Amino acid sequence: MNQTGFTLVELLITIAIAGILAASGVVGYQNYLDEVRNFDAENGVRAIYLAQLDYRADTGGFWPTPGGNACAQSDCTSEINANLFNGVDTLRIDSPFEFILTSAPAAAASPSSYNACAHNTVTGQVYLINQNNQLTEPDSCP
Repeated sequence: MNQTGFTLVELLITIAIAGILAASGVVGYQNYLDEVRNFDAENGVRAIYLAQLDYRADTGGFWPTPGGNACAQSDCTSEINANLFNGVDTLRIDSPFEFILTSAPAAAASPSSYNACAHNTVTGQVYLINQNNQLTEPDSCP
């Protein structure tokens, strides 16, 4: 009798190899997603820098201004989108990054400097840009 097909051992080896390949693919894909999110956050703080230049040209100072819509020391992505990007969702709200914006001196009617910070709440990655377009990666947001 001539039988054709696969033995149980051959099937188990094939399944094991497929599992190993799938596991390594998931890890690689997760790393890819982290890189994309970090790139998105870096672009976000650079977009804030450009929007702040426009805001300063119009008002003489940087946002947030005292007495205006202040951006609290927590995630203020929505406020930044509303005030610097005219309501357009330039910064993604569904991102793991929180965007924080502080201006100095706080008592000035037209602040002369600011820090825009993107903080990843999952990995702790931080991107910080200031009024001089200096992008750094400190340990935490100021």
